[in-house]
Amino acid sequence: MRFGRFLLASKMWFTAALFFFFAVTFWAQEEVSHTGQASRDELRGALLQARDAVVRLAAEDPSSLDTSISEKVAELVESLRYIDDREDIRYLQQHLTKVYADPIQSALAPTLTVNQLPNLLREAEREKDSVTRDQKLGVVVEQQIKHGLLEDAAINAAKINTPTSRATLFTSIAVAQHKASNDAAAENSLDAAIKACLEPPPNMYVFSADMQLENLATSLAQQGYGVGARTVLASARKAITSKKRPNGYDWYHFADAAIDIGDLDDAMAILPKVEAGELRTTEAERMIAAQARTADPGNGVTLAMRIQVPDRRASVLCDIARKQASSGEGSAAVATIEVALEAAAQSDEYRVFTLNDIAWAQIDIDD
Repeated sequence: MRFGRFLLASKMWFTAALFFFFAVTFWAQEEVSHTGQASRDELRGALLQARDAVVRLAAEDPSSLDTSISEKVAELVESLRYIDDREDIRYLQQHLTKVYADPIQSALAPTLTVNQLPNLLREAEREKDSVTRDQKLGVVVEQQIKHGLLEDAAINAAKINTPTSRATLFTSIAVAQHKASNDAAAENSLDAAIKACLEPPPNMYVFSADMQLENLATSLAQQGYGVGARTVLASARKAITSKKRPNGYDWYHFADAAIDIGDLDDAMAILPKVEAGELRTTEAERMIAAQARTADPGNGVTLAMRIQVPDRRASVLCDIARKQASSGEGSAAVATIEVALEAAAQSDEYRVFTLNDIAWAQIDIDD
């Protein structure tokens, strides 16, 4: 139990540290264009701290995927690209655990011309090692998506043997097809992604089908394909109910994904199936936080005050303040920040990070 608490505290600390470094990063990126090399060096210093924090955080549980970490990895890679720091992108590829390193393996690959793709495809198809073959085919598919060759991308994605890689690529194809207003083709790609998730896993380290589908649903929602996210999450529900003994943890992860994609009614319906105790309490507070962020500011503040964890309450209040400021309610936004500061005063261990979030919210609302 003590070790579990240590891991939880460690994860929370590194997550907070990571968010802090990214806040510094965004500020430094703005400064680079004004002050040149000095700020560029300062930015790289912040990025190196973020790099080390994300590597340590990801190493805590190498068998699982935390979408907040994967998002930060993607943001970090983009920031390193911004300053042309290929060395540290390569460091991430080498030192992150596999579940986070695999999606950024092609980060250093330049965009190829359409004329280069046939040779790359032939090279991939001649490859005898199945893992290397899948990786090379994945690069081909990613390049075809970039060039809008979505039919070709779907044909080549189907050739990939590893189900998880195939599912991820078909999800990317579905998003691109949706953005191109070709929703019939997008639905076909989603079907292919779902079927890949439901295939028997090649080894014990692969997520269960329902968790893979939940991760894909979250990814789809983040990329603006809400209908697709709900379709995939419905398949995740079927995967859970088809288990001989679905447990509270299964439904906890499902409710998490439902909140992530904005399906709060589904999350609310599932909540009684989440294991009673800390898990259910955490999920209930996440639901209240989501409701508060989507409600009108007045009701949002009322809902936020029901959140027991001070750091989470302060974070929600900061988001509400931003919404108020963007609607021209400057004085109301300042008042909401005052309530967030009261929440920060109740936080002990992580107060510095909560205050950091509040400071950035004050900047955002021009206070």
